[in-house]
Amino acid sequence: MVGVCHGGEIVTNDGLGEVRNTAAYMEKEAFITHTSYLNLYWNNNVVDAMKTESYAGNDPVYSGKSGFDYVRNHLGYRFVVRDVRLTKETTAYEDFCMEADIENVGFANLVRNKQLVVILDGENGTYRFPLTDTNASQWNKDDALSVQKLSTVDWDSCSTVTIRTQIDLPEDIPIGTYNIYLRLADDDTSEGESGYPVRFANKDKTEKKNVWNDKLGANLLGSFAVEEKPNPMPEPTSSVATVTPTPTVSPTEIVTPTATVSPTETVAPTATPTKQPAVATPTKQPTVAPTATITPDTKKDNKTTFSIKNKAKVKSSSKIKIKDKDKIKKITLNGKNVKVKTGKKSFTLKHKSYKKKLKKSKWNKLVVTDNNGNKKTLKFKIK
Repeated sequence: MVGVCHGGEIVTNDGLGEVRNTAAYMEKEAFITHTSYLNLYWNNNVVDAMKTESYAGNDPVYSGKSGFDYVRNHLGYRFVVRDVRLTKETTAYEDFCMEADIENVGFANLVRNKQLVVILDGENGTYRFPLTDTNASQWNKDDALSVQKLSTVDWDSCSTVTIRTQIDLPEDIPIGTYNIYLRLADDDTSEGESGYPVRFANKDKTEKKNVWNDKLGANLLGSFAVEEKPNPMPEPTSSVATVTPTPTVSPTEIVTPTATVSPTETVAPTATPTKQPAVATPTKQPTVAPTATITPDTKKDNKTTFSIKNKAKVKSSSKIKIKDKDKIKKITLNGKNVKVKTGKKSFTLKHKSYKKKLKKSKWNKLVVTDNNGNKKTLKFKIK
């Protein structure tokens, strides 16, 4: 029963019928009734009998233990992490992804919903990421096609739920190794043991790493590394850059009567001065004028940088950081406009936000135009 606590007292066996208040019988009955609590002090004879009774059920974890231990540990909910799949290495420019399979082996469900928080704990800092329906989802392993909203009260008894999340890491997160914890508490702002956090039933695999962290009030799921951020794309050398609108071919130097042909060299003494313009006509201007027409293409953009190299292959979960000291005016991805506020000096292009515009196994073309009209192009492929 979701949202309702079911429990009571155990009465003395009357010897009639098939009902026997033993651990073996409770293993079947309590899962059906979703028993959350029992009175420890009634009936003493029945409780004491369970303490001396050896567990003979189907759970190998309790082999050799008493029936009382089994019943006590399974009252209410009891969560066990069965498998975790997560990103092992990433950078601040990529997302962190994780999937965790959590089984409820208890007799019942949670009565009150708990908030989920992923905690990254490293030597250089601790980061908290509350999980919501926008950055995480869950589904039951028995119905993998039915994605549900996050709700811990729906982690049913005798079922396994998979939690999937994709977290946008801070761009200033320090390089290093981080332990990943999952916290279930009454709210996503409480810390430590406040907020009634839930402790999973997993045993510690090593003495060096405890599954339960008292300080964080959270359960260890694994670890991953944040690596050094990729260097910005180097500036390409341009053959056009050697041609600049310098005074080498300024309009005043193209053709002048004194610089190209002097009157004494081309006109006989008998010639009238009216023929001098015919010699020094601007007919030679077209031979050098084209150098002035390439001025718009000779602007060298040294102020736009990308977080990845040109013609790099990147993950679908990654992102590209764009910086431009001259401020960004326009961005296009494969010829289609990217929504960006003009006048900004930086912009982060998250691949997951532009899935429809990205090409798989083909070159994607990203063009950035700044306020001065300079353009810089980046080509990249999605793995």
